[in-house]
Amino acid sequence: MTQIYALPEIPRDQNAAESWETLEADLIELSQLVTDFSLLVNSQQEKIDSIEDHVNSAAANVEEGTRRLGKVRLCSCRHISGALALRSPQC
Repeated sequence: MTQIYALPEIPRDQNAAESWETLEADLIELSQLVTDFSLLVNSQQEKIDSIEDHVNSAAANVEEGTRRLGKVRLCSCRHISGALALRSPQC
């Protein structure tokens, strides 16, 4: 949301009037730059949030994979002792 402030009356002197007009244009441009910057920051935050979600998902997948590998290892150790043993349903 852009706020435009009313400037005081422009002086009658030509140089002063031009300075006021330049100042007004510069302030409008600055306001637009601040708005654009704000939009960019919000856009970047969405990307950061998405990356964070992916990292959390990957961490959960790694934990689940580690748990499953540990379970497979236990099952494998049990079956190694028997020659050509079939895999049990618990594994």
